Amino acid sequence: MTHAQIFDWWHSLQARLFPPVCWQCDRPSPDDRSPFCNECTNAWLTDESTVCPRCASTIGAFTESEEGCKYCREENYHFSSVVRLGPYKEAWRSAALRLKKAHEETYAHLFAHWWAGKMSPKLPRDCQLVVPVPLHWSRRWERGFNQCHFLARELARQLKIPESRTLRRKRRSEDQKSLSGTERRKNLKQAFELHSSISLKNQKVILVDDVLTTGATADACSRVLVDAGATEVIVAIVAKG
Repeated sequence: MTHAQIFDWWHSLQARLFPPVCWQCDRPSPDDRSPFCNECTNAWLTDESTVCPRCASTIGAFTESEEGCKYCREENYHFSSVVRLGPYKEAWRSAALRLKKAHEETYAHLFAHWWAGKMSPKLPRDCQLVVPVPLHWSRRWERGFNQCHFLARELARQLKIPESRTLRRKRRSEDQKSLSGTERRKNLKQAFELHSSISLKNQKVILVDDVLTTGATADACSRVLVDAGATEVIVAIVAKG
């Protein structure tokens, strides 16, 4: 028996003894090569909405959006565009919330690998660096990890470009959930700074976050990157709220 045959036999035995289940909904999964069942995967990949290229908001099919939509046209963002996989509802909302749960590191690894595989074809091929949105050290300690680190690392692997944790959150800001867009921007003022000596001059950067709502966090991070010399920042997210 060859090594390949032994591996296939062992893999088959494991699948029989420990039938694969979906990491998202806990139902049986027919494909042990994917962490998610067909229903969850289909729910995530059926985003047929028309999306604003600037902020990734869902818009009408015939809405003029070359210079942004009604949600972002008046905003002076420091990023050029946002690329999402879906809207922040149903399966996407459930997945994003689980990514933020404490001690769900294994799930975050699996989801990040899956997400990066779906996200990478949507992004320009001339980007040079992937940067995750940082957590304050106290929130990272509470959660046990930063989900954006996993997302950024896997995306960088898929795109075959470097990943750098070049941003640092220098103060713990107030929870953003109940704040308006204006309050969020004020809350995040001077919350981020450069953390490494890596040069950003003339770099086209992908900034990775899990969920984008008003764009305040992505804009605050992008401002630091652009001020440091980045020529363009594209935001890659799991879902748009």
